[in-house]
Amino acid sequence: MTRFVCHTAEIENAKKILSCGKLLSALKASGRTVDELILDKRNAACDPADYFDYIMFAWGNCIAGDSLVTERSFVKIHDRLPNQAELNDANKKNLITGIRFYFRYEDIIKHPGYVFDGYHPAKIEDELVLTDYLFACIVPEQYKNELADLVAPELSNRIYYLAQNDLGILDWSERVYNFVEGLEIR
Repeated sequence: MTRFVCHTAEIENAKKILSCGKLLSALKASGRTVDELILDKRNAACDPADYFDYIMFAWGNCIAGDSLVTERSFVKIHDRLPNQAELNDANKKNLITGIRFYFRYEDIIKHPGYVFDGYHPAKIEDELVLTDYLFACIVPEQYKNELADLVAPELSNRIYYLAQNDLGILDWSERVYNFVEGLEIR
């Protein structure tokens, strides 16, 4: 448990998030039906129907978001889920990092759409406006040129670009979380 919760998005989804200024549930963001989302190859965790009504958050120091981004990227490239050896390899040296959106836990639990499901530290129904809740957004430096023009002026002081330097998932997660914790001290 930490002071922060995090939502991690693939680069293409991060572009949409920054363009509209909101995190949206999969159902609202995709324009697809629940049945289509359940059957999608990217539903690696076999999530149930109600999962798609929410934006899920992990604890701020959790690797789950980047693991999911890595799995989904693997599916795009190879048209199948990675086996455990391939996932372990990716998490060591070929990590495809996501963009991490950090929020103070104490703020998120006050959101009118907040739900605690006993598994995720928080989930928000339908949408969350970034200007109201975002503490920091950590973008791997390799995506800076793709995202910089999409950041609204009122969010620009909350976007940070960090070099990944070929770090594996555990080291990257630790580096990002330590950076975010350091922001709170400033």
